[in-house]
Amino acid sequence: MKTLPHYIGVSGVQTPKEADGAVQIFHRYGFVPGATHTNMIGVLTSPAVLSHGEPLHMTKKWRHAQDFRTLVETLNATKGRGLPMVHLELPKPDSPDDPTAADSATVSIMLLRRLRDEGADPAIQLNGVLPAKDIVRIAEETGAAIVLQLRQELLRMGIDYILRYIAEARPGIAKILIDASVGSGIALHPDTAVYWQNLLENYFGLDAFTYGHAGGLQESNTQGIVTAIAAQVGNAFSTDIESGARRPSENTDTLDVSENGALERYVQAVRRAFSQ
Repeated sequence: MKTLPHYIGVSGVQTPKEADGAVQIFHRYGFVPGATHTNMIGVLTSPAVLSHGEPLHMTKKWRHAQDFRTLVETLNATKGRGLPMVHLELPKPDSPDDPTAADSATVSIMLLRRLRDEGADPAIQLNGVLPAKDIVRIAEETGAAIVLQLRQELLRMGIDYILRYIAEARPGIAKILIDASVGSGIALHPDTAVYWQNLLENYFGLDAFTYGHAGGLQESNTQGIVTAIAAQVGNAFSTDIESGARRPSENTDTLDVSENGALERYVQAVRRAFSQ
């Protein structure tokens, strides 16, 4: 199983142009591949993967489809410039016991194999609602590094359940992501997110990090970095841009980063987190 370095990510990247813009932003601020604790993974979301012209799956939350060829080209745009990752927006069961959860594992394996055939070898981010045995299965059958995303579907089950679940899935997990953002339905306070992060790191010997707070970011979240990328590439992201002041169902137009300084705060917070 692969291991992953510390990293910061960007959500909503769907085209080669956006991926290039993301890389430029990270390089501009010194977050370059190979630097100590600052390796970057672009989180490349795949709302629809086409097979012979037909979608394998389309989630309701996404307004724009992304075909398989575009996904491959987007991944390849980051080659040698960071470590790309695919965040699969797959069927999201209510719990690991939901029978539809198996579909996510099957589609994940199929997608990763197709990407590897095309020369792309991404890591994969999975929601923590798949059966733990399926997470291990995906890792074993694809060799991909898996980031387990803890969202409200798992966190609401309580600490004892989470510890048992992660223990079973541990052979397939490279890193844990605690999604504390509003978009996940949790909106954790940073102190709570840090508590979970420390607990999981100490208990399992796994690296963990907190999305939306960058390991200590309290004034802003990924809104700032996405805003900066949107300005860089001339694209107004219509995807999952989280903000503590908004809910996903409300207007998610990007803000003017020159006015609120969100990118600068983001970069400072990430540097503080990596220096601890």
